[in-house]
Amino acid sequence: MAQFRIYQALYLAFFSGALYRDVARNWKGVAITYVLLLVAVAWLPTAVRLQLAVLHFAEHYAPHIVEQMPVVRVDQGRVRVEADMPYVITLRGRDVRLAVLDTSGAITNLEQAQAPVLLTATELIVRDGDEVERYSLDHLDGVRLDAESLANWVALSRFVSVPVMSLVMVLYLAFYRMGQAFVFGGIGWLFGRARPPGLPFQSLVRIAAVAITPSVWFEVIAASLGYSVPVPILLAVVLAYLYFGVRANREARDAELIA
Repeated sequence: MAQFRIYQALYLAFFSGALYRDVARNWKGVAITYVLLLVAVAWLPTAVRLQLAVLHFAEHYAPHIVEQMPVVRVDQGRVRVEADMPYVITLRGRDVRLAVLDTSGAITNLEQAQAPVLLTATELIVRDGDEVERYSLDHLDGVRLDAESLANWVALSRFVSVPVMSLVMVLYLAFYRMGQAFVFGGIGWLFGRARPPGLPFQSLVRIAAVAITPSVWFEVIAASLGYSVPVPILLAVVLAYLYFGVRANREARDAELIA
């Protein structure tokens, strides 16, 4: 029977050899449930920041954008805008172009538009960092976008966008961390070969999953302060705690043999 509850590993992973022994001996499987808990809790600060940013945008900037939104129709891949061309959408209180709509063909790229978004008669062009993405509208038909539909989308996204994105990110990060646990579990197996008999591989994967915990918290704290931790340091932290966990189990085994 497990000595520690799963949530206790979130903080005991920093110093408790007894936890690592319990993980190796009494936990089941490869600690998927724990990894999901770890990444979900670690993601919470980011989710809160994103939610606050979405609410701020929806309250202070979205209404001005909605007010400027003309009626846009897409029929058989062709865009029609009920406004004089080119039509410019700006940010509230700033002389900054957010998007340009031009179906006349006079503006064909973002450099001419001087905006991160350009809608032409046949495609949507968006700047994503240093990259420019072009999306053909050939497959669209019978689409209508206006101020009312945009306002409805903004209202929905206020409380839906971040939870949906968070669910996707937690699943992705859990998959990534489980991959790490298997890799470091293999390294733990190599540690065990130095002084056989070693631990079963599943036990080593569970130990590795818990050993990842301190590095995850270091990343969370650093990100909250606006910094990033170099990858070599994070790897060194994981390896150190992996060794700590394997050693805690080895010492317990040696003590049992002596007794």
